[in-house]
Amino acid sequence: MDRQEVEELNADLAEFTDDVFGYLAYAGQRGYGRQYLRGLMLDGRRKSVEPMAERLGIPRQNLGHFVAQSTWDYREVMRRVAARAHRVLRPSAWLIDDHPFVRYGHGTAGAIVQHCGEREQHLLIVSE
Repeated sequence: MDRQEVEELNADLAEFTDDVFGYLAYAGQRGYGRQYLRGLMLDGRRKSVEPMAERLGIPRQNLGHFVAQSTWDYREVMRRVAARAHRVLRPSAWLIDDHPFVRYGHGTAGAIVQHCGEREQHLLIVSE
């Protein structure tokens, strides 16, 4: 998505991040959680802190602190995302590809060549 497309989702993204990061004690953490998700949605192959912060126009140190140092618990975030997905989609079955992420570059430390599954469809949800 380009920056304009992400900006058009600001209200929905704010509601989503208020739900997903609502357990965090500090408003600043919730705000950087929102920025982090915006950075993940923006175009660009590299989704590490520095290129995302540059695309977002925010200090990389602040975003880096949220990702690496803040006291947010990824398990709680994933629990909240899963509960939200279940509430919204009401699936009767889930089929999840266990290799959804395309690797870039010729080598990844500690990784072997692996099957990547379908690059376009990683999650099939059957709803009634």
